[in-house]
Amino acid sequence: MFGFRPQDVAPAGTDAEGPRFDAKVHLTEPLGDITVLDLNAGETGFKMVLPEEQAVGYAVGDDVTVRIAVENTHLFSRETGTAIR
Repeated sequence: MFGFRPQDVAPAGTDAEGPRFDAKVHLTEPLGDITVLDLNAGETGFKMVLPEEQAVGYAVGDDVTVRIAVENTHLFSRETGTAIR
């Protein structure tokens, strides 16, 4: 299995490196100075954390292209859940 933390997901700008994929905003969770966006890419749900001033531009139902900081990703054994990397 492949894992990443919400703070390692960001909107993909035109100069962003790394994997990019399209997602849809499912829910926004304002938490003061940050907002957690619940996103769906196909059947897979995941979260992205943004500063509040950046997150105000997103609403439920919006499409967003995101990138993942590959250097911070993790691999896990499907059978045991043990971290491989």
